[in-house]
Amino acid sequence: PEGSGGLVAIASVDALLVRFGTFGATLWILLTAIVGLTIAFDRWLLWVPRAAAATSERSLEFLRAAVAERLLPAWHRRAEARRMRANDLDDDPRVRSDAALKQVARREREKRREKVHIDDRTGGIGGGDEFDPDEVTEKAPPRRPEPAPVADEFEEDEIDHEDPDAPGAPQVFNPDQLREKIAMLPVRFANAQKSAANEDDLEALRAQRRSEEEQDRNYVFPGLDLLEDPESNYNEEMEKYVREQAEALEAALHTYKISGEVVGIDSGPVITLYQVRLAPGTKVASVQAIASDVARSLRAINVRIVPNTEGLDTVGIEVPNRLKEKVRLKELMTSSDRIARMKLPLFLGKDASGDPLISDLAKLPHMLIAGTTGSGKSVCMNAIIMGFLYTQKPSDMKLVLVDPKMVEMSQFSEIPHLMCPVVTEMSKAAAILEWAVTKMDERYELLAEAGCRDISAYNSLGWDELRERFNPQNEVEEARIPRKLPYMVFIIDELADLMMTN
Repeated sequence: PEGSGGLVAIASVDALLVRFGTFGATLWILLTAIVGLTIAFDRWLLWVPRAAAATSERSLEFLRAAVAERLLPAWHRRAEARRMRANDLDDDPRVRSDAALKQVARREREKRREKVHIDDRTGGIGGGDEFDPDEVTEKAPPRRPEPAPVADEFEEDEIDHEDPDAPGAPQVFNPDQLREKIAMLPVRFANAQKSAANEDDLEALRAQRRSEEEQDRNYVFPGLDLLEDPESNYNEEMEKYVREQAEALEAALHTYKISGEVVGIDSGPVITLYQVRLAPGTKVASVQAIASDVARSLRAINVRIVPNTEGLDTVGIEVPNRLKEKVRLKELMTSSDRIARMKLPLFLGKDASGDPLISDLAKLPHMLIAGTTGSGKSVCMNAIIMGFLYTQKPSDMKLVLVDPKMVEMSQFSEIPHLMCPVVTEMSKAAAILEWAVTKMDERYELLAEAGCRDISAYNSLGWDELRERFNPQNEVEEARIPRKLPYMVFIIDELADLMMTN
């Protein structure tokens, strides 16, 4: 025999070389060797990859648990810090993800701490017999741990958090309970009991110029019977309306998942302010985001959200009234205590809460009335002039009216307070304003010589004190000393046209 394989090997190799060549013979020999090794060591060849897979799987589980316990929560916290959430705690995915990851890590630790049962037949430490590879049973590959049912646990957590008895939890009302609750809310009207001005009220207003009336005893103020009385049944009609709107507002908030309730109603002549207390953790931004939807639910053009109010922990929602109150001048003149110290009171109307809006023109450098067509500019100017007619004598105040349209102030063309006829031409209006500037400079010089700061201080001086301060040298100079300086009020309509043309 030749070689280490004997005659069988020589014959096999020669046959393979003749038929398949050197490369083919090599492949057949390798294939035969692999088949032989597999038959000889079949159990060992199957056991080694399974053991390696089990070891690697345990390593991956340990690494996954470490990442879930330490690295992922920190990464979620950093990512969540850069993202704005719509709510504080209710919709926070970070709280949920942290709880789920901690639960997975806890289960992994408990699984590793479990004691594994050792079969005596397996041998090794704790085994009774020696290890017999023929008796090794095929071990099934370990199954990957199924993911924890996080979503179901989340839902359970959410249900637990929404305990209706918990402090600060939103209260859900059915329609009947909501109607009863709104019916018990107080509705604030600025003037619950409306009253009309009388002669005593105007007398208190004119008392500060009683000494001056002796110089103009023939002047008679207009009578209050010319003014209409304030509306009497407006508050009753509005109370029912605002309560219905409050019910609709609270129902709309619950519809859009906003936890809040109406706790106060402040009704004015044009708008009504509803005070809404939000549940803890509810942001004002969530209310502002649904402002248009709330307006549609209330059948209003729009609503205005007032985020903060001094002295209150509520959010204000202003809603326009469908029924507007007609503010009467006779009602505003009843505030005699407030306007008794005013020199030139302006009866402008009422503010959003329904309180009288009255200012003193003597303390204002000027007043600009602006607005769109039909917003009430002419009505406001007419109310201002009417207020002057009821509180000022011609010797106390002089008016200059500029009316380019010739129809807005034509009804005041015969009043005795006019310094000149109503001006309807722009060129004349510009000339009158130039004269007013010159007159203002002359009055400044006169006040400086008299040692007075303003017109009211000058008018409070008596004639003897004026002569002492001016020290006239003859009768002509004495005649030039004005005993009283009347206020000069210029009311100009279409000021923009006057500025563009002159």
